[in-house]
Amino acid sequence: EFQRQWNINPEIRHHFKPQWVMLIIAEVVLGFLIFVFGLIQKTEIDINETERLTAEIQVVEKNFAEDLKSASNVLSSIREMLPIWQRAESADVINNRLSQTLRLIPSFRTIFILDKNGICIYSTRPELLGQDLSMREYFLTAKNSKQKLRTYISAPFYSPITKVSTIAIGQIVEDQNGQFNGMIGTALKPEFFVTMLDSVLYADDMWGAIVEQDGRVIIQRPERFQLPADKANLMRPHTFFYRHIRSGNDLSVMTGRWFVDNQIKLVALRTVTFEGFDGMIVVVLARNLASMYVHWLSTAIVIGSLFIFVCLGAIFVLYKYQSDQLSHLIEKKRIINLLEERE
Repeated sequence: EFQRQWNINPEIRHHFKPQWVMLIIAEVVLGFLIFVFGLIQKTEIDINETERLTAEIQVVEKNFAEDLKSASNVLSSIREMLPIWQRAESADVINNRLSQTLRLIPSFRTIFILDKNGICIYSTRPELLGQDLSMREYFLTAKNSKQKLRTYISAPFYSPITKVSTIAIGQIVEDQNGQFNGMIGTALKPEFFVTMLDSVLYADDMWGAIVEQDGRVIIQRPERFQLPADKANLMRPHTFFYRHIRSGNDLSVMTGRWFVDNQIKLVALRTVTFEGFDGMIVVVLARNLASMYVHWLSTAIVIGSLFIFVCLGAIFVLYKYQSDQLSHLIEKKRIINLLEERE
């Protein structure tokens, strides 16, 4: 009856239409405020996550820099003492000294000294002694370098002795004439990197890695998110890593699809350089956006559902109210017509 009267009676429309206009305006304004509130909450999540990823990367950078600096100082001390040891002590005594030093440095797995031909002459691992390591990248880098006093960070390599992938840091050893006479180096324990990365992964969906400047991954965590072998190099066109290196920035924060699993991620990348070191590394931390927004999305669904319920409820109440009002108006009009007829 209400709809029929609305369609055929302009007076009814004129009487009730302002109420519907006010209701629609109120619902639109309420919906807009809810939308703005949700957008603000999402923006706050983005800002907080960006700040936290940046802070965690700085933690890795600081700890890594301190540990590498300590390692560099240890290698420098050994390099300075080596000529004295060689003049006064046997190879077995020198190897024992290296083993004592190794026990004092938690991040060291092996200490080794190579002659100018790349032959291992001293080592904390007997199985390395006498081996020809002249084709290893860390030896070639040291041999061909013109900066004799710097510490070198190698690319990741697989050790057939320890059966793990790691990196080495090394320094050049010079003879009395200042010419290249070999190198001293140490292979770092993978646990050294694992501990650092695990300490900053504050969510289950996070992925972290320490990457060489050419894109080769040194270490990545957690184990369940390991990159497949065919995608272990991040230096690919249009990837986060590629764009970060090309930008020349020390810090980059980006959002987009991860080329490995095609999921949308928030990624922070930090280029880390060390005073006195040749080369650099990049620390990468990533989060899934879907996981970042899971609580926000569930809250938005609840609020959105309540909003729809309130809107539909308000429409029903107004419709019922106007139907009752219409019945009263019709009854009132009928009574007036009866009175007029009697007169």
